[in-house]
Amino acid sequence: MANDERFSEEFKALNPKKRVPVLKISDEIITEVPAIVTAISSLVPERKFLGQTTMDNVRVYEWLNYLGGVVHGQAFGGLYRPERLVDDPQLHSAIRDKALKNLRQSFALIESKMAAAGTTYAVGESFTAADGYLFVLYRWAQAYIPDAETTLPHLAAWERKVLERDAVVRALKVHTGV
Repeated sequence: MANDERFSEEFKALNPKKRVPVLKISDEIITEVPAIVTAISSLVPERKFLGQTTMDNVRVYEWLNYLGGVVHGQAFGGLYRPERLVDDPQLHSAIRDKALKNLRQSFALIESKMAAAGTTYAVGESFTAADGYLFVLYRWAQAYIPDAETTLPHLAAWERKVLERDAVVRALKVHTGV
């Protein structure tokens, strides 16, 4: 399927990049995860979605960029949309294989980083935008890493903690019906 066929004309007018995510606030169209979470965070500064301190803020952006560029862009992009990388369909299988390897390596790195940090969340003891993004990607990854519960024990414990949040439960109901 060509890239343009996925999106409605209305969406393409909204975001000529033909990519998600997109957020509209008033008359402003905002794209790219770091920009969107910055905009959302500015609407509710008391929630501290970008961290409690300046260094937390730096670490949140570090996570967002790694998750967006490597995990979402390279790994999931290669798994779900290899045609974005090469036109030759004969190469799609090799791209998916490499993307799967990258996905597993990425989550092994995330597991070791979270284990070394010894914190409840990705950045300290407070839920941040990094946790929100990581939560979505980790849920997707479980389809490709079926033994995640045992091979990624820190991430599995972190996921259980995130699932205790009322907002997460409500969001899952809206998006999955569960």
